[in-house]
Amino acid sequence: FCTVQELIAKPLYYFGTWGICLMGSWRYRPLSGLWASFCDPGFYQHVRESWRGIGYLYFLFLCLLSSVTLSVAAYFSFSAKIGSPEFSAIIFQLPRLTLKNGVLASAADQPVAVVDPQTKQIWLVVDTADRFSSPDQVGSRFLLNSKSLKLKTKDEVKSVEYVNFAKNAEIDPARIPDQIKGLFGLFVAVMTVVLFAMDSIFGLLKACLVAGIIKLCRSQHSYKTILRLIFVCWTPNMIVATALSASGQENLVTQVVGAVVAVVYLFLGFKWARSQQ
Repeated sequence: FCTVQELIAKPLYYFGTWGICLMGSWRYRPLSGLWASFCDPGFYQHVRESWRGIGYLYFLFLCLLSSVTLSVAAYFSFSAKIGSPEFSAIIFQLPRLTLKNGVLASAADQPVAVVDPQTKQIWLVVDTADRFSSPDQVGSRFLLNSKSLKLKTKDEVKSVEYVNFAKNAEIDPARIPDQIKGLFGLFVAVMTVVLFAMDSIFGLLKACLVAGIIKLCRSQHSYKTILRLIFVCWTPNMIVATALSASGQENLVTQVVGAVVAVVYLFLGFKWARSQQ
C-alpha cells in the first residue's frame, strides 16, 4: 500500500514534469506571447532558440481566441438588441399564432397591424383570413397570410410558403426573443468554426508568402524559424484588432494602422531575435 505522502507526491511529480514540458521554461511559456510579444526582446530570442517547428499550434490558438472573442461579442450584442424595449414593443404586438399542416391561424381579430414605435409606420400585418393579398394593400413591408409570408422588395413582392419550412408550430410572442437568441447562438457557433478555419488556413498561406520574401532577402534564420517569428510578430496586431472589432471600434483607419503596426513588429521582432545572437 502507498502512504499518503506517496499518493500526493507522485501525481504532483508526474503532472509537474509534464506541465513543464508542455509549457516550456518558467520564464517564457508558449502563452507568454500574448503579452511578451508586445515589447520583450528576450521573448523573441527565446522563440528563435527554444521553440521547435513553425509555431503553427501557437498561431492556431491565436485564431481560436480571436474567433471565439468575436463570436461571443456578436452574440451578446445581438442579444442586447433582442432584449431591448424597442424590439419587445414590436414583438408583443403580435397575436398568438398556430401553424397546422402548413396553414397559419390565429384567434385574434383580423387583420393585426404591427407598428414600429419609433417611426410609427406599419411594419407587418397579420391577416390569416386572407382579406389582403399584397403588402401594398395594407402599407406594410410584410404580410402574413394563412399559407404564405409576403415580403415587399424594391422591385417585386416575394411569397414564401410556410410548408417549405415547417408544417406544425406554435408561435408565442413571449417566447420569440428566446427562440431567436437560440437560433442565433447556433448560427454563431457555426460561424466560429468557419471563421477559425479561414483565419488559420489563410493566415498560414500569408505567413508562408511573407517567410519566402524574408528568406529571399538573405535572412540568416531557417525557414521554420522565420515562420514562428512571423506568428509571434503578428500577435500584437491580432490582439488589438480583435479587441477593436469586438467593441465595434474597428474602421478603415484602424485597419490601415494595424497593417502598418504588423509590418513594424515584423521588423522589430526579427531585429530583437537577431540582436542577442
